[in-house]
Amino acid sequence: MKARPYPHPSAAAHTPTSPRAELHSMPAMELHTLLDLMVAGVFDVESDLLRLPTRGRARVALARQVAMYLAHVACGLSLTAVGELFERDRTTVAYACGVVERRRDEPSFDGAIELLECIVRVLIGAKAFAGALREGAQARFETLDERGGRSSKL
Repeated sequence: MKARPYPHPSAAAHTPTSPRAELHSMPAMELHTLLDLMVAGVFDVESDLLRLPTRGRARVALARQVAMYLAHVACGLSLTAVGELFERDRTTVAYACGVVERRRDEPSFDGAIELLECIVRVLIGAKAFAGALREGAQARFETLDERGGRSSKL
């Protein structure tokens, strides 16, 4: 079998610099809040309603299902992990993902979901980039300190 000229796409998801690697270090509540606020804004519902233990109105239920879908698809979390994040059973998450997938046949709904997926990936990537910048700056200051240069304490 011939070697691939480029690395397999799934290999990038396991490198320390990938957005998904940064995602795993992101606190669960931070991710949940990020998803809730984005989805609540798009579906015009209160973000607090997405965290209620009951289903709520249809619009709230759909917004919650989209948030769970994004956590699974855009963030790459397992159904079990998404269930823990949203305090739901994994079968509920699987059902939510199915609902969203079926609704993606509607062009306007699909466009909104595609946009939300992109935003989630960009935000996770930006967080990874900011973390790398902080780590690089800290390493630079530590190197300067070791050489007798400027102190990292301001």
